[in-house]
Amino acid sequence: MKWIIKEPIQEDYIQQHSDYGLSKVALQLLYNRELKTSQEIDSFLHPDYSKHLHDPFLLLNSEKVIARILKAVKLSEKIIIYGDYDSDGICSSVVISSVLDKLGAKNYEIFLPHRDKDGYGLSLTAVEKIITKGAKVVITLDCGTSNIEEAARLAEVGIDLIIIDHHIVGKTLPQCHALINPKQENETYPFKNLATVGLAYKVSQGLLSKSDLDPVEADKFLKWLLDLVAIATVTDLMPLLGENRVLLKYGLVVVNKTRRLGLKQLIKLSRMNGNNGNNNGNNTKNSEITAYHIGFRIGPRINAASRVGHADTALNLLRSTDVDEAETLSQNLENHNTYRRDLVTQVAGEVFAKIETFLLNNIIPKILVVFHEQCTAGIAGLIASKVVDKYNRPALVLGKNEAGFIGSGRSVPGFHITNAMANVSALANQPLLVRYGGHDQACGFTLRSSEDTQLLSTLINEYADNLPDIEKFEATLDIESEVALQDLNLKLCEELSLFEPHGNANFKPKFVVYNVVVLYRGTVGNGKHLTLVVQDTNQSNDKRCIGFGFGYLASEIQPGDILDLVFEFELDQWNGRQGVQLILKSIRKNNKIL
Repeated sequence: MKWIIKEPIQEDYIQQHSDYGLSKVALQLLYNRELKTSQEIDSFLHPDYSKHLHDPFLLLNSEKVIARILKAVKLSEKIIIYGDYDSDGICSSVVISSVLDKLGAKNYEIFLPHRDKDGYGLSLTAVEKIITKGAKVVITLDCGTSNIEEAARLAEVGIDLIIIDHHIVGKTLPQCHALINPKQENETYPFKNLATVGLAYKVSQGLLSKSDLDPVEADKFLKWLLDLVAIATVTDLMPLLGENRVLLKYGLVVVNKTRRLGLKQLIKLSRMNGNNGNNNGNNTKNSEITAYHIGFRIGPRINAASRVGHADTALNLLRSTDVDEAETLSQNLENHNTYRRDLVTQVAGEVFAKIETFLLNNIIPKILVVFHEQCTAGIAGLIASKVVDKYNRPALVLGKNEAGFIGSGRSVPGFHITNAMANVSALANQPLLVRYGGHDQACGFTLRSSEDTQLLSTLINEYADNLPDIEKFEATLDIESEVALQDLNLKLCEELSLFEPHGNANFKPKFVVYNVVVLYRGTVGNGKHLTLVVQDTNQSNDKRCIGFGFGYLASEIQPGDILDLVFEFELDQWNGRQGVQLILKSIRKNNKIL
């Protein structure tokens, strides 16, 4: 593993922002996040709902979308909400349907596709069903931008298609009444990285501002929708900067006091109430639900609905107004998640076994391509992620289901996996990829048959072999800055709290300290976790450390050893006293990472 330390802060940056009274370490974190102006720093450190959210009507085509939806509500025209089957599509569907309810709409339906039977996005089969329902307006959420043929079919029969999506826009735009997508050409909206749920929230703001509702009542109603915005923004791995940071900060407040019966039950079943456990360094303060819990407890359960069943289970749970129904649906989701977890463990183990045959023959390719009969579309991406984590190589994993031979790919920094698939499609002298799409670190694809797996492997590895600087993939650990033990104090803890909530593009900071001396070494948790007390070479500062899952290193570290440590840093409270502790992430001894 290679340690990568961010570029040190420039002196002029320190001078420019000295009025904040922050330590050099905290200023380094702001610098690392490319926050350059006082306005950017203020909105990051103190996100404010009333000041730092942009006008929804700045979104390209927002006026047209809002006018058409309000017209449909007024005329009682049939509206179909067509959401994707993941957390972003589900939560977006609940946001829009909730606003339609508030506006008094009676004539609408929500349609979520089946992951295996329908596939991602609009399908022609789904379009024909929509036509038979007599729809006048279709609102797609988290899909639709790439559905050129399906959009044309809706236009052909006179159905107005509204697309609200955040995925990459291709060269050809779909034929629709209006497209809201911050990635489209000529878009001038100040923040380009909203999830679809964020876009749905902006549209909701616009809808209610143009309605007859009292503005104060409308504002209160909108804020109660922020739990959904927070859940989907985190689960969809959106960068937690800019407007997303504002929405998440206030969304977490709503999650912790949510009125949704289904979400309350889901929180209860996922054992977040009263949980003050460490969670590998993600402490829960006073049982508070954080972005960590959304990412690792709530989000996976919502997504489990479509991975092993139908997304309607999660949709109905979040819309439920009946206690008994909420309890039943939340238990169903919990069962789905348990089954999904067990299935992923089983299939991943068998996929690893296949890959080990490459290792035995010393011919492991740069890009790992594996077919497994039981790997459904719902878990292929999860398996691919596990392969990447274990072997630090891009991976394509596919299986067979009703829709064909469908797979997912995951990558490592520096290798654009969707571009690779595009080149594979061009290299093949026969039809190989039925369809593919994605972004730099993830993709989805469909093959004609399982026999094409080897050809896919050959072609994508030929492509990788011809790229410069792809000699090997090396795992990396991103580090914010070098610090000294004397820098790690309660004041810095307070400053670091300003950087919460953490997530994509604003990860919990990792620091490095060099040449500390081990005063004490031990283990806790039946030997699973490593504990250290270390001191700087001046013998003036010592700090407690814990390495979760690092107990196996106890035999390699002795008092008196000199180490380099990469760690996260947090408040530690025991016996009524406050201190600080280091959460170890990597250890180096004698220039060798243990």
